[in-house]
Amino acid sequence: MQTVIMRNEGIEIKVEFDIRGCGTVESNLKYEGEVTFDEHGTRNFDINEIEWNAAIDGVEALILAQAISGVDIKAASYQQAVWDALEAIDNNS
Repeated sequence: MQTVIMRNEGIEIKVEFDIRGCGTVESNLKYEGEVTFDEHGTRNFDINEIEWNAAIDGVEALILAQAISGVDIKAASYQQAVWDALEAIDNNS
């Protein structure tokens, strides 16, 4: 099992994977704001929270798939591309 931890400006993405196709991604990127409920007991969602978390799921899945496929996710150019993508998501959510 290989472990790669990407860090940048308070962001941390930890990727553990092996060549058999197994792996996990953990990060501190998901929005986990205060949970509120309406008068019927239904959870209130902020659409930006949903969009942000969905985009982060996609980025994390892509990072894991590329790591398992042999892409060098430790490369500075790869990690810069991840940070650029996250910035673009932040600018558009």
